Amino acid sequence: VFRARMAANEGSALAGLRTINTAQFQYQSSCGAGLYAASLLVLGTRPSGEAEAFLNGALGDEVSPTRSGYVFTLGMGQGGAAGTNDCNGTPTISRYYASAAPESNRTGNRSFATNQAGTLWEDLNPVPPTEPFGPPAQLAK
Repeated sequence: VFRARMAANEGSALAGLRTINTAQFQYQSSCGAGLYAASLLVLGTRPSGEAEAFLNGALGDEVSPTRSGYVFTLGMGQGGAAGTNDCNGTPTISRYYASAAPESNRTGNRSFATNQAGTLWEDLNPVPPTEPFGPPAQLAK
């Protein structure tokens, strides 16, 4: 049961990063003027005149939310720079980096990360892969 729960938590972390990637691409094309949100809170903010935010409350209501035993973060990616303001007047960034790290060794063994390229990476320890991605990190399975 313990291993099944950890596998479910890891699957949930990967799904969360996929959701963040999707939200960033929607944000970039509609509100960010070709640039990305600098935080999960920005993605969780509904643009003026829109019915919904880019990211639902589960991930978009805190700076570093914990979901299914994983802590999610979002910030400027390697080589990124500050950009212009978005449709809500919030500063944007040119590159992003998002990660999901296990809260403890009881919630997961692997850590995960992604960036504006949209590829998910994993590391077999609790510290998320860093940019530029490559060994010892590998493509997430």
